[in-house]
Amino acid sequence: MQTGCIGRILDDIAREFGPRNTLNNVGRVIRRSLKPLEEDIRNTTPVDEGSLRASTRLAVSRMKRDFTIVGLVGRRFSKRSGAIRQQGLAVEFGNERTDAQPTILPAFKRRCRSILDDVGDDLRAEMPKAVRRFTRRRGAGKLKV
Repeated sequence: MQTGCIGRILDDIAREFGPRNTLNNVGRVIRRSLKPLEEDIRNTTPVDEGSLRASTRLAVSRMKRDFTIVGLVGRRFSKRSGAIRQQGLAVEFGNERTDAQPTILPAFKRRCRSILDDVGDDLRAEMPKAVRRFTRRRGAGKLKV
């Protein structure tokens, strides 16, 4: 399964069920599939004082028309979150004083195929349940599209 294929599937689901309902149901599937990637990133992040490793999170959000997987570092976790973000960029890409020690891109490359397979398998299992919930809510008049 290719990345573009999943994107088209998600767009079709969003058109049929509405972006809000799609994000709620599909987001759960994607979050579950991203857990191994998040652990891999955390385990390979170099440790100085540990704050960068502790603040690494992956989130799923809907940006305008496309589903986007967002890697967050230091978001709203501490007063130093701006410094942690800068540290994350310096570790991943390097700067004039330190060499790059990439963790996110290599972890993604290692896990990409398994993530796509997991998302595809979980979507096949989850969507019939989501369709039943959707039609039940639509019939009860509780659905917000």
